[in-house]
Amino acid sequence: MKFRGLLFPISLAALLAVSGCSKDYLNVTSNELTSADEYFSSQSDAIALTNAVYVPLTGMYNGCMWQIGDVMADDTQKGGGGPNDGVELRQLEDFSFGSTNPLIMVLWTQCYQGIQRANVVIQKVPGIPDMDANIRDRCIGEATTLRAYYYFQLVRSFGDVPLFTDPITLSGSASISRSPASKVYEQIVKDLKAAAVLLPDTRYTAGDVGRLNKWAAKGLLASVYLTIHDKENAAKEAKDVIGSGLYSLNTNYKDNFDVLKENGPESLFEAQFKNNYENYSDYTGESKLDCFFAPRGALWDDNSSMTPSNGYGFNIPTPEVAALWEKNSGGGEDKRRFSTMWIPGDIIKSALPTAGPNKKYTQKPLEGSPNGFNISKYFIEFGYNNGQSTNWGWSSAQNVPILRYSEILLIAAEASGKADGIQYANQVRDRAGLAPLSLGLNDNDYLEAIYKERRLEFLGEMHRWWDLLRHPDENYFITQMQKQNVTPKKTNRFLPIPQSEIDKNSHLKQNDGY
Repeated sequence: MKFRGLLFPISLAALLAVSGCSKDYLNVTSNELTSADEYFSSQSDAIALTNAVYVPLTGMYNGCMWQIGDVMADDTQKGGGGPNDGVELRQLEDFSFGSTNPLIMVLWTQCYQGIQRANVVIQKVPGIPDMDANIRDRCIGEATTLRAYYYFQLVRSFGDVPLFTDPITLSGSASISRSPASKVYEQIVKDLKAAAVLLPDTRYTAGDVGRLNKWAAKGLLASVYLTIHDKENAAKEAKDVIGSGLYSLNTNYKDNFDVLKENGPESLFEAQFKNNYENYSDYTGESKLDCFFAPRGALWDDNSSMTPSNGYGFNIPTPEVAALWEKNSGGGEDKRRFSTMWIPGDIIKSALPTAGPNKKYTQKPLEGSPNGFNISKYFIEFGYNNGQSTNWGWSSAQNVPILRYSEILLIAAEASGKADGIQYANQVRDRAGLAPLSLGLNDNDYLEAIYKERRLEFLGEMHRWWDLLRHPDENYFITQMQKQNVTPKKTNRFLPIPQSEIDKNSHLKQNDGY
């Protein structure tokens, strides 16, 4: 489901834009919502409206998730063309950001855009006549799951946030206050439980591949429970997904990031990207990660381009994380490493049949990447299988994994405790070619082993910052960041509410420290 079918009637499109590229999620008036009733008259309208709830994911995973989840954490560094290339990203890296940082604004606005759209689906779809009951439930279940997902990103990033479960009007948006985080989490749990009942318990096929099902909702619920330290329920939900028998680890770790093998046996939830051959936008449905993460100035040895615009070299793995890769008992390396990051000396062979025998690239230290490290997960060779633009620009069709089966296993491993949980962690390690964890680990060492496993399994997948925050030691994110010669303040646990939102709404109070 690459959203290729998102062709709405023009009036419906105007409503669903909500913010568009202006990123002003509240740009919708009450009379627009009222006059739109006539457009919600058929099953196809319901499906189109539900599809639109997914769309903010593309802006998020281009425009803020890797910047906050990876670079703001200890997994990666900014990279790029030097200190002044991406100043707003450098501010996240060194914790000098304030309430006007545009990357933080993207997270806020895209999440609330998704929430507004989800609320419209949940309110309007039940009243559409002559719908197939299963499709009706599916649409409502998808919207409810996505609403929970967007609120999850907000509450764990900002703390207390405005909570509304009906479409909000422009006047209402100017007077709403922040709700306690505990209430937001209650709503998230409620939504995901309700969605799990509504959604199908099978995997989708054909044009519906990529939609959320029951197990995606339960997997997200497991992640939410783990975040709020409810290990009993986190373990239960994760084991329910495992027990479904519908998911398995890809034998080849790299298949999780192959543009031709998306939404595979390990995938519960992916941000769906397509190739529209658009240039230089976070919001047109294509992924920019290939271009942004590729080595800067990336050329084959015949001086042809490896990636569009020759690569930008952002999101560079830190020396600390590069040193964590283990050797197996035979002295070989972790099977995940080359498919996750490149290090000096790696040879990247062209996959193009016309490339010729000398078309290869040996990575070297480059501007913005002093150690020669680069994320390789999202690399698609220029011109390969129509996976990206044939011109310059940011137009990769490669999806971004949001929830994989390996995460379900590692949630079960962490939440169940060592005695019962180690079996799940060892499945992930076995796929990587590593020895099993020892039952002799004490509880603290076992937790750190799971954290290390998550760090390597999901490097470049935008999880690490929130893993740092949910650690039982509330100062863990500070001590870990100090290893990168950066010392956050305790108040950096939460991001600032965007100043432009506070300027519109005097009822929004800023987080401490900003």
